[in-house]
Order: sequence, then structure tokens, then C-alpha cells
Amino acid sequence: MQRLKSYASYKASQFTESVIREMSRIAAKHGAINLAQGFPDFPAPDAIKEAAVKAIYGDENQYAITWGTKGCCLSATVIIFICLRCLISSSSHTAQIK
Repeated sequence: MQRLKSYASYKASQFTESVIREMSRIAAKHGAINLAQGFPDFPAPDAIKEAAVKAIYGDENQYAITWGTKGCCLSATVIIFICLRCLISSSSHTAQIK
């Protein structure tokens, strides 16, 4: 890496690794399912595939804001509360243990 840096401009030599690569490394470290680079590396359930097709035909094809769509955030909030008894505000991105 050092040898390549000597050929790069100062600005280019300041670039760091992407957040996606970092998230992939963290997922591997903790045994988590990695969604950062097109993983997981196992077949998706049919319901997920059908939802994807429905979204494509419904022209739902834009990236969501960083923390996700409102529906996704609300669904995650419910699932997390049911599983962990942790109440999350999907609008303020805060959590409370109940």
C-alpha cells in the first residue's frame, strides 16, 4: 500500500476504505448477517423475492433516506420491541428499554 501511495496525489492518498467494507468487516467479526455488499450469501425466501418484484413494478426504485423508509422503520420498531422489549422512536432514532 505504501508503494502505491507514493504514486498517488496528496488528495488521493488521503482516501480511506469505504464504509461498506468497514461494515462488512464488523459483520464478519460479530457473526452478523452482512447486508452491506449484497449479502447474505444464501437464497432469499420467496416472500422477499415477491416483495422485490412488487416494489419494482410499483416503481419503488429510489434509495431511501439513510435510516430507511417510514414503513421499514416502523416495522423494525415493532419487531425490535416484540423481540427485545426495547422501544425505539422511529422519528428521533432513540431507544428505551421497557
